Amino acid sequence: MKKKKVWPEEEILRIERDLSRLVPGGVTVGEPMDRHTTWRVGGKADLFVRPTTVDQVREVICYVHSRGLPFHVIGNGSNLLVLDGGLRGVTMQLKDNFQGIKVRRPYITALAGTLLTQVAKRAAACGLTGLEFAAGIPATVGGAVVMNAGAFGSSVSERLQRVRVIRFDGQHIVFQREQLENRYRRNPLPDKGVVVEAVFVLAPGDKEEIYRTMERYNEERRRKQPLQWPNAGSVFKNPPGATAGELIEKAGLKGYTIGGAQISEQHANFIINTGKATAADIVLLIRTVQRRVAEKFGIVLEPEVKIIGEP
Repeated sequence: MKKKKVWPEEEILRIERDLSRLVPGGVTVGEPMDRHTTWRVGGKADLFVRPTTVDQVREVICYVHSRGLPFHVIGNGSNLLVLDGGLRGVTMQLKDNFQGIKVRRPYITALAGTLLTQVAKRAAACGLTGLEFAAGIPATVGGAVVMNAGAFGSSVSERLQRVRVIRFDGQHIVFQREQLENRYRRNPLPDKGVVVEAVFVLAPGDKEEIYRTMERYNEERRRKQPLQWPNAGSVFKNPPGATAGELIEKAGLKGYTIGGAQISEQHANFIINTGKATAADIVLLIRTVQRRVAEKFGIVLEPEVKIIGEP
């Protein structure tokens, strides 16, 4: 068995002191990541940082990259699997500590840690249409931009006007709409830095109709998805000409269980934590699905969820 990598305690404490000067009160050593992922699994992060301002984000990025430290950025952890060995180096969370919404019709500007659902609700309250599909997506704005989150035939990229990023050298850069070559569940921005803000362009609409559409979408989610169990949304991307859920179901895997992880009986592209799942259980279930679907249909399913950390 591969031995888990461990950082020396004195090194961790030294970095903690440095980061605490940059983000006072916002640094934790050995933070359990099962508290910060919607699957409710994952080992501990060596150093967990929660900046509250754009300047703090920039200072953390500059510090980490000037020293060549391992670095992860997370939001709501809704499309993320952290392995049981945890995360080495520095993990920065942009969530409720880093949120804010401004409306200047027809634009809505949101900080990266703002939940996408909050942006959709604010848009509805302002009579702006275009984000109804996002009303039930449990992602932060930053995560939604990076993954080009979508549902019901729409995606975030269709409504993005511009995105502000802090590069790894500390410089701010703004990507305009025409520079964002978004693809299905993919955005080119992760290689260029950390998303700190996004601007969405919407259109005037009827409030009542917007709210009705949002409720219809949410009702469909409740009917089709296992929202009562810890999960990370759709596990696999849909291959061309098919849906991952249908392929998994036709492979006879609905309800298939490994340890505490189970392929949902309600929707086969969801893996749920039935209570005591480990990340290892989920990884093994993902690999089992890939193997069985490939054997039966000749299609290799590509995970939509991001997998990080040490086994």
